[in-house]
Order: sequence, then structure tokens, then C-alpha cells
Amino acid sequence: MPLKRLKKLWRRFTGWLVGHKDPKEVALGLAIGAAVSLTPLIGLHAVLAVLLASITPSNRLAAILGTQVGNPFTLPFFFWLEYEIGSWLTGVQVKTSLSFSHIGLEEAAERMVQLFGEAAWPFSVGMVVLAVGVGLIVYFGTVLVAKVLHLRMRRRLVERPPEVEEG
Repeated sequence: MPLKRLKKLWRRFTGWLVGHKDPKEVALGLAIGAAVSLTPLIGLHAVLAVLLASITPSNRLAAILGTQVGNPFTLPFFFWLEYEIGSWLTGVQVKTSLSFSHIGLEEAAERMVQLFGEAAWPFSVGMVVLAVGVGLIVYFGTVLVAKVLHLRMRRRLVERPPEVEEG
């Protein structure tokens, strides 16, 4: 059942992509949404994607669809990867023990704020790098899919025998 549903969604998406007057607008919208979805601004991804899509020559619906790249299953991995990339690029490694069992709630909160402050720079650098990389992959991947679909459609039209008109 889920496989049939995925196939149906894929057919709808590819039909929409091929039927759109400029598939690059769809590709840019998807790329914007995907890039925005890798930020920690959870809950604002769709709003930010639509705002960015509105000021660029891109499709707003595609931008909203693109935000699905960052979801509850993928975001923990992406956040970890952003920190790792940023640490590698900046040379900043945050080392801490997260054992809070022997301290009070107030001290634990202070340590967490300190930890986030130390990790903010490498995380931000990694986030920008990964967001741009994912955005480029989504953009060029979507443009490639659109070109392949257009070629298939042309080939089908050429191979189709001409219809005889009855008069």
C-alpha cells in the first residue's frame, strides 16, 4: 500500500513538474525549501521558504514541499552533520560532560546555555555550508529530472503513430 501511494505521489509530482511552464522555477523553489529546512528555526520553515520564494523567481508551493527535507526523522542527523562540518571548518571542538545528575536544575541550565554558546559558531558555519550544498543538489537534481521527463515525453510523441481523421 505505501509503495503504491509513493508511486502515485511521484507521478503527480512529475506531471506537475513537466506541466509547469518553467521547471527551473520549481527546482529553485524546492532548493529554497530544502535549504531553509536545515535551520534550527523549526516551525518557521514554511514561512521562511515562502518569503524567500516570493522574492526570487521560484515556485512557492515547491518551496513548501522542499521544507519536507528537514523532518523529525532527518533533522537530528542534519544537525549533527552541521556541527561536524562546522567544527572541521572552524577548528572549534566543544568538549563537555553532559552528566547533570550531581548538580541542581539551575546549574544544569547554565551549563546548557554555555554549551550552546560554545557550539553556536561551528554549528552556524556548518549549517550554511550544508544548506547551500543540499540546495544545489536539490536544484540540479530537479532540473535533471525535468529534462529527462521532457525527453521521454518528446520520444513518446515521436514514436506514437499518427491518428487518422475520419471525415
